[in-house]
Amino acid sequence: VVKWPMNATSGSSSLIRKRHFQHASSDIGVVVAGGNGQGSALNQLDSPTFVLVDQYGTIYVSETLNNRITKWLSGSSTGIVIAGGSLGLGLNQLGTNYGIRFDTNGNLYVADCVPQRVLKYQIINPCSSGGEHRL
Repeated sequence: VVKWPMNATSGSSSLIRKRHFQHASSDIGVVVAGGNGQGSALNQLDSPTFVLVDQYGTIYVSETLNNRITKWLSGSSTGIVIAGGSLGLGLNQLGTNYGIRFDTNGNLYVADCVPQRVLKYQIINPCSSGGEHRL
């Protein structure tokens, strides 16, 4: 996941830890999640399909092939699994998640397509490094 400045036209996602990339077009992209190749480690992403940033700057990434939603605190080199993490139909599992959205109360909704459902998670402390959430 790359954070782009307004009106940027290019960026790079090869490294994490907020390294800046200078390109021929003079636009700069900053990697804010992943960047360590495809995989299931907490410093990697696998098929990220949707990204949200809350009012605290915390980044939430929906990863279809990892069957999880990860939370990335500002400046962090690893994500925290806050939903799913394994394939299945249980309330602690995800099938094929394709979208995430917050409501005005800070609840996180996950569209999970294979089991044809939408899950709601209450995010207790989005600025914490813990996986504090409630289904």
